Amino acid sequence: RILNYTAKAAVFNGDYQRAFDLIEEATQGASNKKSVVFSNAIRMAYLVHIGHFDVADVFFKKTIMLPESHTEPFAAAWGYFFEAEACYRLGKNSDALKYQARSVNLFFSDRYILEAGISCIAPLLWDLSKKDRVFFEKLIDNVDIISKLSTYKEIHRDPPRRFFVDLFS
Repeated sequence: RILNYTAKAAVFNGDYQRAFDLIEEATQGASNKKSVVFSNAIRMAYLVHIGHFDVADVFFKKTIMLPESHTEPFAAAWGYFFEAEACYRLGKNSDALKYQARSVNLFFSDRYILEAGISCIAPLLWDLSKKDRVFFEKLIDNVDIISKLSTYKEIHRDPPRRFFVDLFS
């Protein structure tokens, strides 16, 4: 996984050649299906960041959209997240919203509340009609994201002091 995380950092830092090389290395060295799904999600991020939306769309349908990719819901959710962005950029708003909702629901199913919140917020950056926004809200299985995020914030606001005492003693 270290190659995938390093590749992700390279993508988000704009070091695309390094990201590509690391994704290739991670994919070739993947020891199990979960590692492959992670590599595929990072490749989706890479393709979207470099503006290859058509390529990302085809890659998604050949990899992350397949049922075997859902053995790793967290990585699959990020794949759906980046596919949603690719579809939006290609002018396929309905597909973009469906994939974004799938991302939200996969994150929720795997108990990644913060990431589900990010997926809920992403379409707010898009130029969508009110009708599209209502459509998106109906697609999300758990629209009570605000209360979930509030609970998440409360739980994680003050890490137990004992944790830091144990960690550094």
